[in-house]
Amino acid sequence: MVASLAVQECRPELFKGCDIIFSGLDTAKAQEVELAFARLYPVFSNASAYRMDPLTPLVVPTVNLAHMSLIPAQRQHLKSEGKGFLVTNSNWYNSIPSHSIHIRTCTYVLEE
Repeated sequence: MVASLAVQECRPELFKGCDIIFSGLDTAKAQEVELAFARLYPVFSNASAYRMDPLTPLVVPTVNLAHMSLIPAQRQHLKSEGKGFLVTNSNWYNSIPSHSIHIRTCTYVLEE
């Protein structure tokens, strides 16, 4: 099955049959190509290239799913064509403490 897959250049126009892009690119390459894809497709990136960008949601789904509300502003900024956007995940260093802090915060709020 894998042997029949085609390797192609990383250009948005070559991915017309895709609905969503999951990117595992190296940070340097991600910085080169992910925004071009984000103008056309929803892009979920594992690279750190845009984690500090104020218009790119850095999402830990069980903690800050509300950060997805940045997407309309990002689409406007990117002049996105329809459904495109870029979302990054946190790295392992931030993910574990953010879960703990979130659980503790929720517990505190419930006890009051």
